[in-house]
Amino acid sequence: MIPMIRLSNIQLPLDHNDTALKDSILSTLKISADQLLSFNVFRRGYDARKKTNIMLIYTLDIDTTCNQELLEKFADHQQVKETPDLDYHPVAQAPKDLSERPIVIGFEAMWFIGWVGTRANGLQAYYFRTRQRSSRTHQRYFRLLA
Repeated sequence: MIPMIRLSNIQLPLDHNDTALKDSILSTLKISADQLLSFNVFRRGYDARKKTNIMLIYTLDIDTTCNQELLEKFADHQQVKETPDLDYHPVAQAPKDLSERPIVIGFEAMWFIGWVGTRANGLQAYYFRTRQRSSRTHQRYFRLLA
């Protein structure tokens, strides 16, 4: 699969017209209009450091007929890079022949198991938070310690 091109830091005035974005792409990549297949605005930001000259900063994903050649041509250019893969890839998957459902333990259950273990050995367990989440959560944790 041929990767798309990520073109970043395209600055245009706040009141630019519709064709200014396309013209900026063509002039930056030095390609003709028929080579540009499509483009998508990935991010749009504002540069308001100068109050009288507010600029729009675009990051674009571009598809052309010559993506690979452009990536090689602009290999050392900071604004032109390959579009990163943003698809979700699961970290792990349970085996298909799993006979029983897995046990998933969250933070509160792990804390409770640790607390029970220390109480069984005659130790005193204390739990402190830097800030209180809610009064219900606060009562639940400290009621166990009493």
